[in-house]
Amino acid sequence: MQGIREVGGFELLGKIGQGGMGSVFRARQKSLDRIVALKILPPSVAKDAKFIERFQREARASAKLNHPNIVQGIDVGQDPATGLWYFAMELVDGPSLLTVLKQQGALPEERVLRIAMDMARALQAAAKEGIVHRDIKPDNILLSSTGQAKLADLGLAKQVREDASLTQAGMALGTCQGSLAVRPI
Repeated sequence: MQGIREVGGFELLGKIGQGGMGSVFRARQKSLDRIVALKILPPSVAKDAKFIERFQREARASAKLNHPNIVQGIDVGQDPATGLWYFAMELVDGPSLLTVLKQQGALPEERVLRIAMDMARALQAAAKEGIVHRDIKPDNILLSSTGQAKLADLGLAKQVREDASLTQAGMALGTCQGSLAVRPI
């Protein structure tokens, strides 16, 4: 991505993260002059039609779910100038729960319960739309500066109405990560 300053009408302002499905940048949506998070699929991965479909599925699922505890999807596409696939979404102004846990260790019970309730509301909203997340973990929970928890990364989400089966026999889904530690208050 070196040397690239704009993708799909979004001005890249700085890299803020890296995940299995690409790099995430702080970006400015030029048409609406707003700051967003922009996930860009690496060209090496974009050669695989399955990865592009998963990338688009994540964006579509995120866009369907307009809820205060779910990161809102804004736009998805392939930039004609660079050929890069991008997914624009709401920028959450705080760290992931994983980052907080690494920095602070076990959290007070009251805070864990607030995060759990926010995630329960997010999962309930997704379920109402027939969407199952399938990858709940601290790295996919973002915390705003006000402490509100937001569910992110719908890359493994499944549309229940589209898929007769959510899993296949002998196949594990999701990604491995440690558990959420609780410290009594």
